[in-house]
Amino acid sequence: MKKITINGVAFVPSPVTFNVLCAMEEAGAPMGTWGKLDMSILRAYLAACLVCSAEEAGDMIGAHVMGGGKLDALREAFASGLEESDFFAALRNRTAANENAE
Repeated sequence: MKKITINGVAFVPSPVTFNVLCAMEEAGAPMGTWGKLDMSILRAYLAACLVCSAEEAGDMIGAHVMGGGKLDALREAFASGLEESDFFAALRNRTAANENAE
């Protein structure tokens, strides 16, 4: 994954592993809320990538946007992280297999 910059902090976004999912859940964006809490998901993903609190990630995103930055790169990084995630692929495959078995 390519490096992105949020509020002057450059980092390589994390693939979505089990630990990242747990960190996102702890930061207020459990998988069951995806599709409803776009900003919370981005904040939680940034917090997981940077290993910081949800508040710190939120402050960074707020400063980034107020400084004229956009969140497109973070959204794209999260989407890529999901696509590239072996763990998330296993979850999708298991769900599909269960649906086909019914």
